[in-house]
Amino acid sequence: MPVTLVRPSPDLLTLHRASVNALEAAGAVIADHRHIRNGYRPHASDQRAEALAPGEHTSLTELALVERTQGSRRRVVARIPLA
Repeated sequence: MPVTLVRPSPDLLTLHRASVNALEAAGAVIADHRHIRNGYRPHASDQRAEALAPGEHTSLTELALVERTQGSRRRVVARIPLA
């Protein structure tokens, strides 16, 4: 799925770290650590008819937790409202 990279603000990085820490504290096993903590690259999934343009500003309304299974299949396992 195509994505648009998002500039990592301090608040967004704090949210990412807190989410990873909470998942691990709850017993989640993160098998692939390449995309968390220092490897995290904030992004927005491009939708069918829309994508963020370079320099465009937006507000995030939810955090989606995505499970990646063998074969690189992904599924959203939770959506957490941010407002």
